[in-house]
Amino acid sequence: MSSLSQRASGGTVDPWLVSNLVCPRTHQRLEWRSDSLVSPAGYTYPIIDGIPILLVDEAEPTNPVRFENTRRQVADPLSKPPDPDLGPDEIDPHVRQNLVPTLGRMYRSCADRLTRYPIPDFPLPAGESRRLLDIGSGWGRWSIAAAAKGYLPVGIDPSIDRARVARRIARQIGVEATFIVADGRYVPFAADCFDTVFSFGVLQHFLKKDVREVLPHVRRVLRGGGESLIQMATRWGLHNVWAQLRRLPRAPWAFMVQYWTHAELRRTFTALIGPSRISPDAFFTLNAQATDLDVLPWRYRCVVRASTQLCLLSGAVPWMGRLADSVFVRSVVS
Repeated sequence: MSSLSQRASGGTVDPWLVSNLVCPRTHQRLEWRSDSLVSPAGYTYPIIDGIPILLVDEAEPTNPVRFENTRRQVADPLSKPPDPDLGPDEIDPHVRQNLVPTLGRMYRSCADRLTRYPIPDFPLPAGESRRLLDIGSGWGRWSIAAAAKGYLPVGIDPSIDRARVARRIARQIGVEATFIVADGRYVPFAADCFDTVFSFGVLQHFLKKDVREVLPHVRRVLRGGGESLIQMATRWGLHNVWAQLRRLPRAPWAFMVQYWTHAELRRTFTALIGPSRISPDAFFTLNAQATDLDVLPWRYRCVVRASTQLCLLSGAVPWMGRLADSVFVRSVVS
């Protein structure tokens, strides 16, 4: 094992990563070199721009566009887009360009008038320096939210561009967060190294068979007593029923939302992680964030406020939670 003071591609290696990153195929410890990571079985994973790339090439991608873009940059590292020269209060152009793919159609008109990053409130108690894994971290909004709440987040995403953007924004905002390129079905971390696993707006897009590949890894990397909080889309949500009816005439497309029943979610997550319970996250949408009221058009503010009130009402009238479109599945490792 290399010295913890080793530097990789111009950046100091995080000692925690050195101790806990493993081969995504074999889960063996990795040897850190200046530009790559090597497993005892002979698998080699590149380090580009200081970011480890731990994808499994032979696996069918869950998001073909992101995987292919990363593979192209691995083959030609000089093809990466230049980093923008941002002032302390500027918004990264990647965020403006990807508001709808990241946050949904409610944000379609927000890009040009965005004056701050849409960072949500993290929906868990204070982190107290606990380690958190963010599966599908994208441009880093939930990892940054977790860092602001006191967690030590590590975000994984199959897109090297998004890992770069997330790292860039975290540094711009001034929070501590780590981002690597990896696939949630092949989580490249040692067993029992995280206190919390989180994912929002990602596993809802995975085929159900792929979700069932992710969850055992969630269980493996969580310490005893650790918990996961994962957002999913429900089959009988008020808006989701209409979305499924509209989809009927059309052929499936990559990364389309998959809808689960409450019973299916509870059974699957309990079997693969541990005792699980479901709570409503949003009604009428899959991404209603009350923290974004100031950036949304007035008509969508009404949607978000109604969603917030229905979530609160569900606490007193539990059956209403079954009509939520977006839910959190909270699982605890016993």
